[in-house]
Amino acid sequence: MPQPSTSAPPGAIPVNRHPFRVLSPAVAVAGMLVGCGGAPVELEMAEGTRVEVVTGGAIESGMPNFARHHGTLLLSHLERRSDERWALRVTEVAADGSVVSGGDVVERDDFFVNWADFPSVTPFGSSGAAWAAHWLQRGPHGGYDYGVRLSVSDDGGATWGESWTPHEDETSTEHGFVSILPTDEAFELIWLDGRQFAEGRERMQLRAGRGGLSGAIGVERVVDELVCDCCQTDVAPTDAGAVAVYRNRTGDEIRDVHAARWDRTTGSWTLLGPVHEDGWRIAACPVNGPAVATDGARTAVAWFTAAGDVPAVHLAVAGPEVEEFSPPVRIDRGAPVGRVDVQFDAAGDPWVLWMESVADGGAELLLARVEAGRAVDRLLRIAELGAARGTGFPRFVFLEGGSALVAWTDLDGDERRLRLLKLPTG
Repeated sequence: MPQPSTSAPPGAIPVNRHPFRVLSPAVAVAGMLVGCGGAPVELEMAEGTRVEVVTGGAIESGMPNFARHHGTLLLSHLERRSDERWALRVTEVAADGSVVSGGDVVERDDFFVNWADFPSVTPFGSSGAAWAAHWLQRGPHGGYDYGVRLSVSDDGGATWGESWTPHEDETSTEHGFVSILPTDEAFELIWLDGRQFAEGRERMQLRAGRGGLSGAIGVERVVDELVCDCCQTDVAPTDAGAVAVYRNRTGDEIRDVHAARWDRTTGSWTLLGPVHEDGWRIAACPVNGPAVATDGARTAVAWFTAAGDVPAVHLAVAGPEVEEFSPPVRIDRGAPVGRVDVQFDAAGDPWVLWMESVADGGAELLLARVEAGRAVDRLLRIAELGAARGTGFPRFVFLEGGSALVAWTDLDGDERRLRLLKLPTG
């Protein structure tokens, strides 16, 4: 895993104040199994079509994110326009992967730009014209004083309303790692909240709120009182509401991935406990959060762990009520960096995207199908990219006809470039 830097490019701030623990090369090559202990699956070289996205005169671009609701698919990313100014940009993507339109949500000189904590633009409501955008904005005290800002469009991104914040505290602490769940009426969101640091308690909370076209709806709630400081969250819809995943933290520094369930009727959150008890004890944040996807019948969770000093990418599957997850399936090839994403294809099989270390110190981007959630039976090499922090967290979605659209940040020298590749998976 990469080490933190004490310096940052213009407009960026180091991810957090906690050190990474660096795994030794001997540990990083341990465990070469793929899937459930069978023979390694043949690695295929993915052949796809590059998709070009119109930028707004960016010096650099990257940190992509996808969001879908009903028939609307949005791609968001950040662009640096000058030394100090950044813009959040959104692109509407057609069902076949072609670009429909693109435009800026907001451009500012006080963005908190973070390689691991990226903005989003999410469609919600029943019309397809309501979109919610979130980004991180620095506070007046600098350093780790930053908060979540939200803005809503009611006309498909043509105009955006005044921004607001979902957290009610005014502390000069960290707030971020947002996931937004669209509904037909409004949207639910979760985030990591550091307000207790202002009281001298080094405890990050997972909190939830609700918003709509008119701004915040109701009051924020605490979902989990103690979680890992800077790992991504994720959320996916279910018939009854939603399931969220995040990295928990115990008093003795076990940082396994946990799940929580949101009830659409009551608006309440219920803690479900660990997806699997890895027992990863690490007195630092690994900055490597989980991903979740649902297909109506099942829920799939992918995550990185280094329990026992063995880095691994795992997948576990649960039924629609998310009451119990299956034993995890190991996905990686022996030296994973992590940074996972997961989606179901039209046939109901989960696919996992992640980064894997290679011998020269770089990394490759891999995509695997896990047949029936039990064993890897297809493995695609998407691209070669650096393992440095600047490559961020790749993301993907499935398109009409079964193709996948993969987005990642490519390092061009010291600058970042957004890349998109459409590839067949059948």
